[in-house]
Amino acid sequence: INILVNSMLAAGAGDGAVSWLNYAFRLMQFPIGVFGVAISTASLTKVARESADGDHEAVCRSVRDALRMVMVLTVPSAVGLAVLGTPIISVIYQRGRFTPEDTYATALALAGYSVGLAAYSGIKVLVPVLYALGRAKSAIWSSGVSVVLNVVLGVMLVKSLGFEGLALGTSISAILNAAILLWIMQKLLKKIDFASLGRCLAGTLVASLFMAISVYVLLSFVGIRPLAPIPLTGLWVNANFAQHLLILGVTLATGVAVYGVAGKLLGLQEIERVQELVWKRLKQRKDTP
Repeated sequence: INILVNSMLAAGAGDGAVSWLNYAFRLMQFPIGVFGVAISTASLTKVARESADGDHEAVCRSVRDALRMVMVLTVPSAVGLAVLGTPIISVIYQRGRFTPEDTYATALALAGYSVGLAAYSGIKVLVPVLYALGRAKSAIWSSGVSVVLNVVLGVMLVKSLGFEGLALGTSISAILNAAILLWIMQKLLKKIDFASLGRCLAGTLVASLFMAISVYVLLSFVGIRPLAPIPLTGLWVNANFAQHLLILGVTLATGVAVYGVAGKLLGLQEIERVQELVWKRLKQRKDTP
């Protein structure tokens, strides 16, 4: 519904606005699907069993662990999409009638949507938990409030910020939705560990800041200025497709490495879990004939 509302409002925000928002939202769906849906699926069976047993403390722990993992994975993803949005969009879309101006506009929309990435993924975790607890109506009510807020913010922000205000408004409504769902869950279970969630969020934000700085420095060397009116210059403009992929690969790898090191130093235990899962998966593939 939010996307439909945005499309209707964007129709009056200038030529191309609907397409820019749609392209940006498609890109944001990738980390939501990879991280948010995967974590939700992995935790749902456990939460359903704990809920059936009436073990609310275990449900709270499972929700806490799932949300911490969501933050550790999606906060840096959001920062990465905002900073790397321009070259990513250029590689994927910029050909034919899709111009550098379209790349710039889509990157602005992507940055707006990225603000709510962690909230979107958190909702994927929280809504099934409420269903498992028999509170489907509460989840539907929260979603309805989010839709109304998105309409109000969309009408307000499209006038002051243009089409990118629609993306930002959608993110703000998603954050409110996630906050309401957490509040409902706290009212039900009484033992949501907000202190642990707050520490995790602070740690991921700080680690993501270090990642963003390292990525920005690398991008500046190849002529990329994220979210600037003329974002692509210098080496990037003169490089071919294979070189573009190489630049993106090196930049992404550097960003992931910096985030991982910073996260470990800040005590984010989920970093270790992610590394263990990755090494385990790689070993399984290596051992598979």
